[in-house]
Amino acid sequence: MTKPVAIILANDFEDTELTSPKEAIEEAGYKTVIIGHEAGEEFVDKHGTK
Repeated sequence: MTKPVAIILANDFEDTELTSPKEAIEEAGYKTVIIGHEAGEEFVDKHGTK
């Protein structure tokens, strides 16, 4: 069983700050879980993308 790797995220992030590490972790065979300050929080990057 593969343990999940938590990625802590906040609004106003640069998209590559999420996508590059997430892809590398998943390519290494791990599951990723994105967590934030509040449950159900929707994140918006510096370019306004959710």
